[in-house]
Amino acid sequence: MVTAMFEINSLLSARRLLVGASLFTLAACQTIETPRETASDNPLTLHHATIHERGAVFRATGNEPGWVVEIDRQEQLSFVGNYGAFGFQAPAQRLQQPDGTVQYDASQGQHRLHLVIREQRCQDTMSDDQFPLTVTVWLDGQGLRGCGWYVD
Repeated sequence: MVTAMFEINSLLSARRLLVGASLFTLAACQTIETPRETASDNPLTLHHATIHERGAVFRATGNEPGWVVEIDRQEQLSFVGNYGAFGFQAPAQRLQQPDGTVQYDASQGQHRLHLVIREQRCQDTMSDDQFPLTVTVWLDGQGLRGCGWYVD
């Protein structure tokens, strides 16, 4: 009788293991869509429609700490910094330099942001993706470097 119970328990354990493995395999085959707006295979077209629908005409990102800046058609600047812990939106003043450099200034309350966009290839420091523009953000005197592209 002990042997029969051991065999039954072994069969039940094997069945549970088989069912669990099947569920794991099935779950692994499912495509799970997660929102991602950082660069991957083609940083110029990734989520282009989503960014464009929001009205953005320019987007830049940087790392350590992670930040994103977008400028829309009305030259409203949106900045999210420190991995989403800080952000603001404000009208931006645009200044085009003779050398092709574009600068924007925006402020909200006590925060001042100065954005410099240069026509110089840029490589993302984490993904190694290539972008057409090098970007520097000066936020309250702190410099942040990253890469950008025009959405339109």
